[in-house]
Amino acid sequence: MPIPIEDRYKIIFDNYKFASEYRIRLITGWAAIYAGLAAAFAWFYQNSRAIIWIVPAIAIGITILMWIADRRHRPAIGRSKTVGANIEKDQSAQIPQDQRYFADIESGISHSWAIDVFAALSLILLGIATCILICYRGELP
Repeated sequence: MPIPIEDRYKIIFDNYKFASEYRIRLITGWAAIYAGLAAAFAWFYQNSRAIIWIVPAIAIGITILMWIADRRHRPAIGRSKTVGANIEKDQSAQIPQDQRYFADIESGISHSWAIDVFAALSLILLGIATCILICYRGELP
């Protein structure tokens, strides 16, 4: 039984919305964990500087896990964009060029690229922080 194009478009838009909201929750959780680690860093700095390097080391692990979670979810977002754009291009959809949502969604800097850059910079800076804190035994230079 064929699905009408209007229903297909609604389904794929709902799928895209779900995938995007999942990504938002993932990034929000990532930020909340970083905020918690910042509080832990402040506590360790006051109470136990010798092992303060644990905090950025944990942050490295969290960064890798969250980045992997985002990478694992990217195909769902990409597939929704592709299918949505194909539906919009279909002549039977009768969607005017200037009203197409998925057709131009790939223009500009992608969220995936921004997340990759953020994760890479975070890993580099957290790695440097961990090394400095180990070398200086928690005493900031």
